[in-house]
Amino acid sequence: MLVLFMLSLILTLTITFRPRKNEVTVQQFKEVFTSTYTAAKTRAQLKQKEQIIYFEQDGMQDQGKLLPYPTSYVLVEAKKIRISSSGFVSPQSINWKRGGEILKLIIQFGGGSYRFIKE
Repeated sequence: MLVLFMLSLILTLTITFRPRKNEVTVQQFKEVFTSTYTAAKTRAQLKQKEQIIYFEQDGMQDQGKLLPYPTSYVLVEAKKIRISSSGFVSPQSINWKRGGEILKLIIQFGGGSYRFIKE
């Protein structure tokens, strides 16, 4: 009886605390955005051709690759980031909501610097 109890306890804990593979944290999304954005800016300047990163309801898209948003966050409005051949990016913001929380990506004026904030 004791052995069965211990086995059931171990099995329950294993299932409960197992990492979820499909979940994307805000930190992971920030890292993916950083690498995608940097690569797109570099491509724009090297190829001397405008690059576009799309933000759609199902994820961020760059060169046909769909990258998911943080788990439980929903894009407020579909947008595009246009990166000119010189690397210039117009100032704008992209917002996601999760309950009463808002995650903002703010692209600042001058060279396309950006920052994330939570409200």
